[in-house]
Amino acid sequence: VQYKDMKEGWEVKKLTDLCSIQYGCAFESSLFSTSPEDGMPLIRIRDVNEGHTSTYYKGSYSSEYIIRKGDYLIGMDGEFNIEPWQSEDALLNQRVCKIEPKCNVVSIRYIYRFLKKELKRIEDDTPFVTVKHLSAKRLNQIQIPLPPLPEQEKIVAELDCLSGIIEKKKQQLKELDALAQSIFYEMFGDPVENEKGWEVKKLGEVSEVTSFKRVLIEDVVECGVPFIRGTELSALSKLTNSKNFPFTLFITPEHYERVKAISGVPTVGDLLIPSINSEGVVWLLDTDEPRYYKDGRVLWVHTNHQYNESIALKYIISNKLRLMYKELASGATFIELKLFVLREMELPFPPLSLQHSFASKVEA
Repeated sequence: VQYKDMKEGWEVKKLTDLCSIQYGCAFESSLFSTSPEDGMPLIRIRDVNEGHTSTYYKGSYSSEYIIRKGDYLIGMDGEFNIEPWQSEDALLNQRVCKIEPKCNVVSIRYIYRFLKKELKRIEDDTPFVTVKHLSAKRLNQIQIPLPPLPEQEKIVAELDCLSGIIEKKKQQLKELDALAQSIFYEMFGDPVENEKGWEVKKLGEVSEVTSFKRVLIEDVVECGVPFIRGTELSALSKLTNSKNFPFTLFITPEHYERVKAISGVPTVGDLLIPSINSEGVVWLLDTDEPRYYKDGRVLWVHTNHQYNESIALKYIISNKLRLMYKELASGATFIELKLFVLREMELPFPPLSLQHSFASKVEA
């Protein structure tokens, strides 16, 4: 809802007028553990979206930092997320905060729905060097258009209904992806163990692997060529058709054409991988519509292959990345996939005819 479109009877309130904000504690990292027997579960930034944690704290703590199931949490580094906590009681670590209503004129679900988009807008506007930070000052400044409580509940009910439909569609896509994974393992075996003894090559030997310079804020415009960042590749990788993806940032067509002429742009069949916390995310580019990928956190694999051949390569790389991230993730806030690591990554390459057969099954 835009402020200019507010209906009669609506007000504009500060977030701090409506909700109390509990910020997390800087717990001593030397007392962190991965064993449930060692202490109290601890919520870190990466746990906000997941709704559960695998980190535990062995030290003493104040009860004010205990989070209950259903409490609403905001991650304040990297991606600015808000989600309800889904698991057992846990401790609130630094750079995560809890919000809860402090008056009976507001629905926490309405606040949640509003902040989902508002935090994304703030994230897009926030400059960064290594990782974006949401300050307490910026959070306190958030203004919320507030209709009467019955209208809040009506808005939330409609959005919950739409979200339910979206979740069902996501589940269908997830099941289809699981089917594709099953077909992949049946045909090729485990790409990490290479139990079928396929020829092994470094990715940099069979493909051009590169990355991009970051886009400057002055290059971003309100309308133009869609600009895709590392944070959006995860969503794109789950789509069967990305032509109608709702992009939020754009650059001028002139800037796009200038870069295209100098260094080229990804084409259909190329692979794009976020360098931060990708956890197996690989997007197979499915359109040659003008799009801009020159984000410093996007890695580009130019396959020099036909479209079908890249499908198998996507699954081979994705499975390898999942294992690698699982080994490195313990205790880390975020993990960066370095360009040289991707180039040196050793992968099994089954016969091309088998790759084509796999691609046909996946497309079907």
